[in-house]
Amino acid sequence: MKKQVINGTDLTVSGQCLGTMPFGSATDRKTAYAILDRFYELGGNFIDTANIYGKWMPEGANISERIIGDWKRENGLSDELVLLTKGGHFDLNTPMCPRITETDLRADLEESLDALQADCIDLYLLHRDDENVPVAEIIDLMEELVREGKIRYYGASNFRECRMEEAVAYAKAKGVRGFSVVSNQWSMATDSSASDETRVNGMYHVDESYYKWHERTGMPLLPYSSTAHGAFSKMKQGTLTEQGSAAYVNPRNEKLFALLEEESAEEGVNLYVLAQAYLRKHPFQVIPVAGVSSPVQLSDFVRAAEYEIPDRWMQRYLSLGVW
Repeated sequence: MKKQVINGTDLTVSGQCLGTMPFGSATDRKTAYAILDRFYELGGNFIDTANIYGKWMPEGANISERIIGDWKRENGLSDELVLLTKGGHFDLNTPMCPRITETDLRADLEESLDALQADCIDLYLLHRDDENVPVAEIIDLMEELVREGKIRYYGASNFRECRMEEAVAYAKAKGVRGFSVVSNQWSMATDSSASDETRVNGMYHVDESYYKWHERTGMPLLPYSSTAHGAFSKMKQGTLTEQGSAAYVNPRNEKLFALLEEESAEEGVNLYVLAQAYLRKHPFQVIPVAGVSSPVQLSDFVRAAEYEIPDRWMQRYLSLGVW
């Protein structure tokens, strides 16, 4: 799999980031190990997890991180991998109650270090924001964690554009690196329910303004839900659920679907690969985060990191709007 350096860092990562939210819940340990084995065999080294993943299970443990840590140890892997994990998500028993405090973040980080069997996290993301906390306090805390050797770089997930603008300005004035990446919702497909979703659960997507902010600042984007839950593939198969149809069946997506079908037939590349490859072909660095449910699916996952959409097709997609 092709690799690249995340801009502004010295982290060399695979062109696709493997999302592991289902590990230990929807995906059992044996299957998770098989996925990780195959991902690494194919040249993948960039793995996304979070302290909250698996805490909805009866045992309440951060099981995704623990599976990755055990797999890494059992295979003798350390420097070969770039691990991304996240902390500061709200407690599932008190949803939407912010946890962006030094006490909470340090507790999550120590738990993640233990689970991942690591001395330092390569890339640590704040999973949610608390807009009552000044960005200056957040940046100062994260910089302290860097100085302590707990994390190498840090980023923001589900932060609004205005907060990121403040954070970039503060880091520049303070003479520190600040946030290295942003991870918000973004996919080729337009989600008709996105605006309502952000108000409900604090998850933010890339809209036109946010896109232009990334274009202006050059801040790398690691979009999650990058396949739109396989929307275009499911359109082709006729397997969209009622909820999926409400979110993704709209005029723009129907036009995109027709174009994807054309390119797929002409280039011999399936819709999943095309929808992921589209995300990488923009004026700022994009590394999609996506999960798979079996090792077999990794062939398309890797192909998405290799395939380059021809300019003539990209222009046709862009003519329908980026978001």
